[in-house]
Amino acid sequence: RFHVIFSCVKSPYFDSSWIGRTLDQTSVEEMQTLSLSRYDDVKPLDLGGENGEYHTMCFDGPLYQSHVRVKLGAPTELAGQRGQKEGEIWWVLNVARIDE
Repeated sequence: RFHVIFSCVKSPYFDSSWIGRTLDQTSVEEMQTLSLSRYDDVKPLDLGGENGEYHTMCFDGPLYQSHVRVKLGAPTELAGQRGQKEGEIWWVLNVARIDE
């Protein structure tokens, strides 16, 4: 079983509450509903995030020797980033590795 969380999300599809959230059946079902929403001059949400709508981080899984221990911080809003469209909001996860 993999432990995957959302590490970056973009408007208009997502808000900051998705940062640090686990990618699971419930979040996939919510994303399916979001993919039906239409926004002016914006492509529909691609469930695989192929258009950069979201990014994830994996902290544990069958191929990992051990769980990656991290401290999750509050989301940070990014502005003026290369490739960021006017009016688009990006949120990213602040994370710090915990050394054992």
